[in-house]
Amino acid sequence: AATTAPDESVAAELERTAERAQARGGAMAVSAAYDRSARLSTDPTRKAERLARAAHAAYGAGHPDRAERLAAEAESLTDDPGIRADAIYLRGQVQYERTSPEADARLALQAAELVLDRDPEQAALVLTEAVVSARDAGAHDLVRRGAALLAGRRSPRRRAAPARRHRRGGVRGRAGRL
Repeated sequence: AATTAPDESVAAELERTAERAQARGGAMAVSAAYDRSARLSTDPTRKAERLARAAHAAYGAGHPDRAERLAAEAESLTDDPGIRADAIYLRGQVQYERTSPEADARLALQAAELVLDRDPEQAALVLTEAVVSARDAGAHDLVRRGAALLAGRRSPRRRAAPARRHRRGGVRGRAGRL
């Protein structure tokens, strides 16, 4: 990008560059492109979203310091619960490796609580991470907290999935395919 001032059209082109790099498997190139795209973003929410994507790519490339820094920055720039939850969840993954599984569990619970009502499927995935990490840490209070939150959530797939007949006459809902 040949600009240093915020420019959404250049930011969008860099985002497309990151997506193309991701298809080729270059995680650090993806991280760098999303990071640069974020720096040129004019919309704070898009900036935070792009930084979160840069953080995930950095983590995938084996750069946890960069991932944690970018995730923390993304979290600080927005009130959007989905982006904040994503950034907090990633910080938890880094903390699992650096500090302890308990640190990951606490952050995963925090992330899940942000999206419980907004995105039940994402919340269920993050709560599962929280429970497993809490179990790994022997943090029974966190296991109970995560399990209670999971028990209070019904899978949207199960609620919405009609049962279907299969060729051999059995009936199986959507959950049966998982």
